[in-house]
Formats: sequence, structure tokens, C-alpha cells
Amino acid sequence: MVLLERGSVGDAQVWAQQLIEKVNNAEFKIESLATRLTCSIGVCPFSGAFETVNDFVTATVAAHQAGKQNGANRVSVNDTQDINTKQRRHDSLWVQRLKSALVEKRFRMALLPIAGLRSDGMIMADTLVRMLDEQGEPVLPSEFLPAAERNNLLKNIDRWMIGAAMEYCKAENSDRVFVRLSSQSVNDETLLEWLKRKIAAHALEPAQLCLQIAEKEAARHIRETRKLVADLRELGVAFALEHYGVTKAS
Repeated sequence: MVLLERGSVGDAQVWAQQLIEKVNNAEFKIESLATRLTCSIGVCPFSGAFETVNDFVTATVAAHQAGKQNGANRVSVNDTQDINTKQRRHDSLWVQRLKSALVEKRFRMALLPIAGLRSDGMIMADTLVRMLDEQGEPVLPSEFLPAAERNNLLKNIDRWMIGAAMEYCKAENSDRVFVRLSSQSVNDETLLEWLKRKIAAHALEPAQLCLQIAEKEAARHIRETRKLVADLRELGVAFALEHYGVTKAS
């Protein structure tokens, strides 16, 4: 079994077919005996529809078996419609849990202090979002963020994080706190007015807050990012690009 970290389902099918042809064209010899082999490959895209790794492995094995039963020597893809159905069912549960967590204030902000080389440097911190389940146990971001993104809930989480960062700045008198924005917030035309109201309500110095966007997201939404940066500059809020120079386009 091979886990491909890039490419689409179509790419995986093409690569699998090329491998089948390689195997078909190879002659296997043992002393005076020679033979050629057939090959069947199952392909299954990974998604949040699978609750465990075992579920994903089982679906992939089923695709392989289906290829063998349908005549062998072929590529078989797991039923994407079935996966989409599972994903919708999976997301419907997470949407309820995410909305409940927002209402019941079960999100948490984790702080990562940023150390400077100078003793008189600014007191700064980076932030990460965390979530508690209904029993108060921590939930990994990798479990809830994909569902939040697919169901347009990331901007709600972004706003919660901004509010939490403002409260921290006010309580601890931090010089600057960095908060990540999703692409949903970059495209949210109501964000700026909401931000103005929140800054006024907290009596916060705008420069204490720095909103950051991943470079790859900024590249995908250049016009919206430029407008957001200009609006933030006018408001006095700092802006930063995360992972600058990492993408191939840099």
C-alpha cells in the first residue's frame, strides 16, 4: 500500500495504470522458467469521511478486490459517491458540534511566546486554536478544522480567536499578538466593520493585533488580500504573511 501525498484521483489512476503496464511488460525468470504477471491496483482518495485509518485502509483494500473480481489487471477506484455520502454524514455531525462549541465557549486559545534576540524587544506571542469536546477533553485541530472549512465555519472560529487575542492583549498588556486568518475571512466583507467595533469595545491599541495569512492563500485571493491589507493599515492593525517564500511561486 502506498500513500500518495500529491495529485488528484485522476493522477493516481494514471500512475497506477503505468505501473500495471510496467508489470505486464516485465518478464520474471527463475533459472530456465519465465513468466509474466498481471496486476490489479485499488485507488481510494483520503477524506474526512473516514473516522479512522483502519476505515481508510479497508476502503482501499475493497477497491483492490473489486478490480480483481472485475477481470484483474486493471485499476479500480473506490466509489466516490459513497465517500461523498459518508463525508456529508461526517460533516453534519461536526457542524452541530462546532456550533455548540461556539455557543458554549468551548474553544481555547493556545499561546506561543515569540522570543527576541534583544532584551528590550517587543513582548509578542503567536496563537493557535484549540477545542474541547462535550466532556471537556481536547480535540485535535486536524479533526475539526477540515469540517469547519468545508462548511464555511472557519470565519466564525477566526472571529472567536480575534476576540480572545484582544482580551489577552488587554489583560496582559502584550505588545503584539498574531492571529491567523482563513481564506474565508479574507473574503468576508463584513470583517472590517466587526473588527472596528471590537477594537473600540476593548479600548485596544490596534497595533497590538497582527492578522496573518498564509502566503498560498494570499496568492489565491490577491485582490481581496490587497484590499484587506489596505483596510487594516488604515485601521492601524498590523499584517503579516505566514510561510513567506515557501511556495514554488515565491
